[in-house]
Amino acid sequence: MTGIDPPAPGTFKIPHSLALNDAYHRLYVADRENGRIQCFNATTGLFHKEISLPEFEGRVFAVDFDKRHGRLSVALDIRSSCVSGFFFYVHACAGRN
Repeated sequence: MTGIDPPAPGTFKIPHSLALNDAYHRLYVADRENGRIQCFNATTGLFHKEISLPEFEGRVFAVDFDKRHGRLSVALDIRSSCVSGFFFYVHACAGRN
């Protein structure tokens, strides 16, 4: 235990990009310095959930929603010539609120 509380839902440390999923009414925000993606109900603004993985290595630079394939793209390192990242299929993090 480090004695440092995790950041509260809905708070940001350099929000870096946004992605909108119209089908599930979700707004995804890359919370760069907190190393997570925050998901909100795009209609009400209510916090839904956060996606945070050790593989993010503390930084999430960008998110993008691919409507055609139904997936969320996450860029972790855009400072070099080689971009690293992940894909998430949104049914895994959509839910309802």
